[in-house]
This record gives sequence, C-alpha cells and structure tokens, in this order.
Amino acid sequence: MQRLDKSYKQTDYLEFLNNTFGFSQTLKPITIDNQEVKSFEQLGFITTSDAKKLPVFEIHIKPNTKLQRNRVQLRNLVAKKIQLEDGALAVYVDGENKQWRFSFIAIEYKFTEDGVKKEQTASKRFTYLLGEGMQTRTAKLRFETLNKTSTLADLETAFAVETLNEDFFKELYKWYEKAQQEVIFPNDENAQSHTQAGLIRFLTRILFVWFLKEKHLINPDLFNVEKLKALIDYDKNSSFYKAILQNLFFATLNRQISNDNKTNRSFRKRTPEGKVSDADYLVTSIYRYQDYFRDQDEQKIMGLFKQTPFLNGGLFECLDREASDEEKSAYSQDKTIRKVCSAIRIDGFSDGKKNPLDFNNALFFNASETGLCDLFKRYQFTVEESTPLDIEVALDPELLGKVFENLLATYNPETGEQARKATGSFYTPREIVSYMVDESLKQHFKTATGLDDETINELFIESENKLKCEQIQAVIKAIDNLKILDPAVGSGAYPMGVLQRLVFILEKIDHENKHFKQQQLGKAEQMDEASKKVSIEVIEQVFSAENQHNAYGKKLMLIEKCIYGVDIQAIAIQICKLRFFISLAIEHKPNSDPYNNYGIKALPNLETKFIVANSLLPLDEKPEHPGLFDTDIDNLKTTLAQVRHQYFTAKTLSTKRKYRDQDREIRQTMLQTLKKTGITPAIETSMTKVVNWDLYNQNAQSDWFDPEWQFGVKVGFDVVLGNPPYAQIKRNIYPKANFPYAEGKDKGKQNLYKLFLELSYNLCNKNGVATMIVQSSLMGDLSAAATRQLLLDKTHLQHIIEFPKTAKAKDKQVFSSVTQGTCIYQFLKQKSDNYPINISIDNDSHTIKQLQFSEITKQDIKTLYPTLLYLPKIIYGSTSILNRIAKNSNIEPLVNFAQSIRQGDINLTSQKAQFSQQVSDTKLLRGRHTQRYHVKYNEADEYILTGCQTEQITFNQVNIFLVSQEITGMVDERRLHFALHQTQQPIIWGHTVNKILLTDQQHSQYFLALLNSKFMDWYFRITSSNNHVQGYELKQLPIPKIAKPEQQPFIELVDKILTAKKDGKDTTALEAQIDKMVYRLYNLSPAEIKIIEAEK
Repeated sequence: MQRLDKSYKQTDYLEFLNNTFGFSQTLKPITIDNQEVKSFEQLGFITTSDAKKLPVFEIHIKPNTKLQRNRVQLRNLVAKKIQLEDGALAVYVDGENKQWRFSFIAIEYKFTEDGVKKEQTASKRFTYLLGEGMQTRTAKLRFETLNKTSTLADLETAFAVETLNEDFFKELYKWYEKAQQEVIFPNDENAQSHTQAGLIRFLTRILFVWFLKEKHLINPDLFNVEKLKALIDYDKNSSFYKAILQNLFFATLNRQISNDNKTNRSFRKRTPEGKVSDADYLVTSIYRYQDYFRDQDEQKIMGLFKQTPFLNGGLFECLDREASDEEKSAYSQDKTIRKVCSAIRIDGFSDGKKNPLDFNNALFFNASETGLCDLFKRYQFTVEESTPLDIEVALDPELLGKVFENLLATYNPETGEQARKATGSFYTPREIVSYMVDESLKQHFKTATGLDDETINELFIESENKLKCEQIQAVIKAIDNLKILDPAVGSGAYPMGVLQRLVFILEKIDHENKHFKQQQLGKAEQMDEASKKVSIEVIEQVFSAENQHNAYGKKLMLIEKCIYGVDIQAIAIQICKLRFFISLAIEHKPNSDPYNNYGIKALPNLETKFIVANSLLPLDEKPEHPGLFDTDIDNLKTTLAQVRHQYFTAKTLSTKRKYRDQDREIRQTMLQTLKKTGITPAIETSMTKVVNWDLYNQNAQSDWFDPEWQFGVKVGFDVVLGNPPYAQIKRNIYPKANFPYAEGKDKGKQNLYKLFLELSYNLCNKNGVATMIVQSSLMGDLSAAATRQLLLDKTHLQHIIEFPKTAKAKDKQVFSSVTQGTCIYQFLKQKSDNYPINISIDNDSHTIKQLQFSEITKQDIKTLYPTLLYLPKIIYGSTSILNRIAKNSNIEPLVNFAQSIRQGDINLTSQKAQFSQQVSDTKLLRGRHTQRYHVKYNEADEYILTGCQTEQITFNQVNIFLVSQEITGMVDERRLHFALHQTQQPIIWGHTVNKILLTDQQHSQYFLALLNSKFMDWYFRITSSNNHVQGYELKQLPIPKIAKPEQQPFIELVDKILTAKKDGKDTTALEAQIDKMVYRLYNLSPAEIKIIEAEK
C-alpha cells in the first residue's frame, strides 16, 4: 500500500485494493446533499475469500470541516449506500489530502418478524488515522497480514482495537515493572506503595502531555532525544525528568501566562552570588534545574516551553508542601523519618542536594527502544473519544482508562505488594458501560419528564430531533437537575459514559446551546451576588458565539452540576480526573495567542467532584435534628456550597488557596456553632471529621463518606451506577445500622458487592435508579438471600442481565479473567406490589445489544423460593413452567419429604486423621464414587480407622439414602448425579457427597427417578450460582405428591436401570422414558419440553 504516513493518493489506494483482495473497479460518482462533503465516489467492490462482497467508497471532505463533530453523519452516508452487504471500506480525505481516515464499516442486521427479510439495525465504523504526522506502525503491520486468501473475519481483525490496546498495555506494563525497580520518589509520607502510586500518577501526567502533543501544544523537540542532548546535560542523572518534565508539569502547565512580569512564568530567584534564593522555597510553580541546561539563559530555557498553555485542574499541581506543625514536631523527635524538617516531599520538585528523586534517562530513551517515549512513539494517539459505534484504531482517552484500571489492579495500596497478575482484563467493556448508562438515563427521563417510552428512546438514537420546544425544555431541565454517583469510580468509565451520552442528547436537541444556556443563566440568577457574577461570566464565556459549535460549555456545566465519583484509591481519582480533563481539552481549538492561553480554556478544579473516600463507611452520627439546624448553620452550609462552586473554576494558585482557606474556616465555624447547641459527643466526633477532612489534598483519604457534607447532596442521587469491587471480606467491618441486610441478615461469607448493592439503595433518592454490575451469585447464592430480600421487598427490581463465567465466544467475554459469572441489576427505589421482573441470561458483550428477556413476578419468586428468594436463570418461554409449579398446590419442596438433607458423614479435611489407605472393614466413599443411578463401591481405596464413626456406620447400614455428588461443573452436561445407597456394607461418606434421608424410605426409587431427570437438572441449574450442589439448593426442588400406585412405573424403570448399571449396560433409553414420564407429571407442553431438552 502507499506510504501510510503521506498524503492520500487514489492510485496508490486502488493498487492496494487490487493487490490485496479480489477487487472489481467501477468508479461511480455519488450525488449527495451534504455541506461538509466535497465529493463522494464508489470505487468498486472487494470480495473476500469467503465470498463476502463489500463496496468501497472515497469521500473528500471540504476544508475546515471538523470530523469529530460530523463523524456520525459521515458514517451514515456510507451506511445508507450499503444494501445487504456485510460491510464496506471507506476512505475519508481531508480538504488538503494531507490526512485521511481508512475505515471498515461493519453492518449489523436483524430479520423481520417473518424471519425472511434482513433489516439494517446499526453501522459501526473502525478507523485508522493516516497521513502526514500520523503514527502508522500498527496499520502497516495489520495490513501486511491481508491478502487474497483473507476472509471477512481477517478484515475485522485487521481493524480490531482490542488487540491494539492489549499490545500497548503489555509493553507499558513491562516498562512499569522495570521502573518500579529503578525509580526513587521522595517518601516523606511513609506510604508503603509510594513508588507504584508515584509512577501511576506520573503516567497520568505524561499521557495527558502526549495528548497535548497531538494538538501541537507541546514543543516536539522536548521529546526528540538527539535534540535533547543539545539542550540539556543528558549525562546528568535524571536530567530529562527533572529539567524537562518537572518544569513542564509544574512550572508550565500549572502556571498562568501573563503579560505582567511579576506574575508570569519565571525561574526560581537567585542571589547576586548566583545561588538559589530561599524566598522561593516550596514555591512549586516556578522553573528549576537551571544548571541542567547547556545554555542557562532563563529566557531561552523558558522559550522551550513557550507554546504550552496553562491547564489548571490540579493534575499538574506539585504535591510537595510545607510540613504541618504536627509533622515538624514528629521530625524533631525522629530525624530519620525524612530529609528535612519543614517540607513534605512527594513529587520531589526541588534542586536541593537532599532531593532523593531518581528517574534515569534510560527509562525514557534507550538503544533497545524500550523507553517510555520510545513506546509512545510507536503508537497512534487520538484526542477524539471513541463511541460504541465509532471506534478509532488508536489509543484514545477511553482506552487509556482501561490501561490505568489494569495498572491499579496490579498492586495493593495498603501493602505495596502486587495484588493480581497483570492480564489487562479488569475493565468494563464500553458496550456494557453504554448499556448501563443508557438504561439508567432512560429511567431518569421517564421519572423526571413524563415523556413516553418511544419519545425517550428517540433521544438515544442517531436521527433528526423530533421533540417539540416544551419537550426539549423538559429534557434539559431533567438533565440539569440530574445527580449521578459512581461510589467505586475507578478510572471513571461510568461517569464519562454519562457525560458522553448527555452531550450526545444535548447536541441532538439543542445543538446551538440555546435552551441549555438559558437553563444555566436561570439558576445563576438565584445565587448570591458574588457567585452570580462569577457564574454568569463563565456561562457567557463558554456559550459564546466562538464556542457555539463545540461541546465545552455543555461538558463543563454537566460535570459541575450532575456528576460525582468516589474511590478508596487516591491514584484512581487522579486517573478519573485525567479522563475528564482530556474530554474538555479536546473541545478547544488552539491558536497562537499566548495571552489567550493559546485558545485553551483553563480546566476546572475537580476536587469537589471526585473524592478519595471509603464510600461504605458513613459518618457515625449526623446533626439532623431540626432544632440543631438554626439559621446560622443553614447560612454556613449555603456559603460552603458557594465557595466550592467558585473554587470549581478558580485559576490562580492564590485564588484557590483563598477558597480552600474559606472552606476550612466555614467548617470550623460550623463545629463551634453546633457545640453551642449542646450536641452529643458522637455528633461532635463526626463533625470533627468533617472539619479535619482535607478535600484539596490529593493524597488524603477520607475514612468516611457523606454525600451531604462532601458533595452538598442531601436528598440522594437520581442515578447510582458502576462496577464495584468483588472480594470476600470479614463480616462486621461495616455498621449493621447502615447495612441491615448485607451485614445484619445475610449469612455466610461477606462480599463487597452485597454492601455496594445496599449502598446503592441507601444513596438513591426516593425516585432514584440504581444500575450496577456485580457477581451473579447475587441471583442464587445462600449468602445473598437477604440481599435479594432487600431487592424484592424494598425496590422495584426492573431487570437482571446475567453473564456466565465463560461466554460462548471467548472474544465477547465481559471480564476475561474474572473467575465467576456476573450480572447487571437495575432497580427503582420505589416499593412496589407484585410486578414482573425481566431476566436475561447467558449474555456477553455482544448480546447486550439485543437482549432477550423473560418475565417472572415477585410473587412467583416468593411462592417458588419462599426462604431463599432465588432470581432464576430463565429463558424466554420457561416462565410458564415456573408459574405452573408456583400455582400447583400438589407440588411441594423436597425438604417437606425428608428427615434430613446434609453433607456426608466426615469432613475430608478436618477429620483426615480418621482415614487412610490401610485396609479396614469400613470403606470411605467420596463424591467421585457417586454416579447417576449407581455407586462405585469397588473403586474405593480409602478406609476408616477401626473404632471411628461406629454409630454412623451402623446408621448407614440400616437406612436407605439418596446420595449425590456435592461438586459438579457449571458447564457439565449434568449437574445432578444421584444414586441409591442401600447396602449392608460398612460405609462412611465424605463431605463431598450429599445425603438425603427420606421420611418414607419406600419412596426412594421414585425420588431417585425425579432427581436424575432432565427436568430436575434444568430446575436446579436456573438457580445454581457455583460449582457446588448444596443442601439448601436441594431442599427447594419441586416434588409432585403422587400415590404409591402412580409411583410404580417410575420404580419399575429405576429397577431396570439399577440392574443394567450392575451389568455395565447402557441405560440411555430407559432414562429417556423416565424423562417423558416426568414431563407429563409436571404437565409440560411440547414447547416447554423443547426448552428443557435444549438446556445444557
């Protein structure tokens, strides 16, 4: 193919198509009505080796067209020209031919209800950015794999973005592991994981810089190793990190450009003798390391950074700070805790001799090209955010979220030890995020606007706006009043998904910001004079004519008013903020005016939006009694909210410090005011926590979470969503008063997902919706029974979407290394009477687009599973089976017919001293000896020691038991393996066997037939959540009560099977007869039988 890093030439492109595919050239101009397109031409068709025919298009875009804001209509231009083909290839060429996009458009179809006609449902575009200045290594390698034997699947693989991201992460992780061994950061806070956290923090900064570099806002010479060697003393240790990167981070990106020399960017002052001045000690927004430059002229050095704008936002704020009085006192007691008394060093932005910082140059550039900058240069970065339907085969902000979440998963912040193997598979796929975001927002709009489902669904579709003015205003008001929280935000995938979707909706219904701007101005008018003035200035600026056609104003307002996040890891919050900063930065159009900050608007301060806290730990007690909240307290709370609002857009360090000081003073005044009212010691303790919490310390973690005090949200959130951690923890860590179900009622093992589910209920307002993806053990595990009770009794549970541990298609696995199944739940915080619950099972990241639901009512669940309240894994058509069982008074649970249902006689772990391979009279049998309809007594090779378990041996000899394997695979053909234990042999059963002793042992063969039937295996599977076959699961199996004569046909067939098994004969036909009799027993229809027979 032509040089991919050069301007586009049609002749070279046609040559590539001819050489690579079966290409039929038919140059045909296409007439379209589109103001952004200069020309549209079909070049012909390619045919893959598996006979898939794809049209090929060439689209030339007019000059000054912003592809980012027009990519939907440009994609749809091609999609509309595709008839029933499986996709298309398209080249989009910019106005000057210098840059071009090579796209594969994949088309999704569905059949009409009659199953005959194919209809196009969606188009998805995968795109390489090519041409001048682009990094084309990945595209070149991928295209070299294509030839005339390539299939459509090979073509899809060549445009796959997942492999690109995995490759990048693997290379980055190798660098990260090496850097952990070599880099030394100051550690004045004595954090065990400071190196890992410092490296991840550094990566957030350098990656943002790389994105800025894509917008030509960073001097490229700073990352050219040959030019660097002429600029700095490259042989001096850490000279690149210190002289270039730290000055870029802290003295450039974190310092405003001013035409006043007193406030403009500058170097640390020096004395007449040339020594650095103490006057600038711990001033972290000035240039340092002058001695590291070959030409030490200050103006020339600062000229290297001249084209870089001020960003604000805190990402590039140096974390070095003055030590507190307590920290200074501690130093006086023990001088080994850090290098100096007066400063806490975290970043180590200091040219003092005691600075321990060591970040050698070879970690950035080296001969083997394994340095970080070497790595970055091999990949194409894009500032455009991919969507589920428009995906660039490049590293975009969304994909970087995945990279960082994987890095976060590789170390334990408490111990600094590696927590998980780095596999790159902990991130929620964007298809899942998009679905959860859309469903949550649809429900919010339904509650807040009163619009019908069809109108609301239309908001989420790429089409012309059909809403009337009053409907637009209703939607905008619902958006503006929206409060959404992710209580375990990680790298920010869900809040970012919300932001993207809300911007999409606003762009559709209010493209020129007319209504949304007016909504913001209306709210500003209600503020105090100082806040109103600041707010109106910001609103007018971000919605000015200059910004009318970008989304910056929308994003800024949505972030401040609607979106909140919490995470227990400080570095996760840093990454989350990075995602939002990039999202805002991509909306700016750079210019050459330094005093207009090169066209880049200063980023907001997100400390008030994303906080470091344990969201599961509430304040112990809050001053909520009306008598305590007098006018003074109300006024202070209002003032605090106004200060944080003004801080959001504060730019200068002095202004930010002013608001931080005011924030602290207001909280202190609140505490003193409350003390005068006679508050309890518990309330005083809580309020002391509020006062001492440092919202603005990026490394500080709050050991409590309260939406009112930390976010100003008192009545709860409209939407709570996310992917909380799944981990077993000890019980009673969290207060039962706040978690009466997860910590109070649930039994057995505790898992974080149950606490987060209950937290999502606690945090929702009265009309709120909660949507989270958690372990699918929620649906059937004994330890989650009370959590299911919460869902059924306290909420309107709308749907459950289950994803098995192993997807049918490996590449569609939701979490490729999570060792259990998962499920999405969504509920409304509205207690409802009997209502249908929609359940969809056996899904993956692809089927999420076309879910198939089955309904079961809350009352049916309570009838079928009165104690455990299972959420069964049912498919379409199977609900009628459960309804019939629930309504049949002649069917009762197995427990009603049993004296006991328990595990075997001996624990094979704790009682292993009671058995060995030394022969005795009594054999030990395990689960593996229990097969369907027979026990392999002769294969037992372990024995019970003489004198042990004598009473149990006798009991086993005189009774008839039904025994089953206690562990079977979730994907095994059969889960239930029951046999009859009826022998005079002395036998002891291990705990890997279940034993059922019926009240009337004469019915044992009838029960054996039922329990080994396909129907009962199906019934067991729909509630099983793990590999165990446990007693509590067996107890609820439905057993029809029939008289002894009606049992006789079952008994006769079982006798034949038992005899055949002894003789080693096949019993398939006999078992099939039992299955048919069981179907009649439960009155199943042919369609229902088909469901059972198909289940595996």
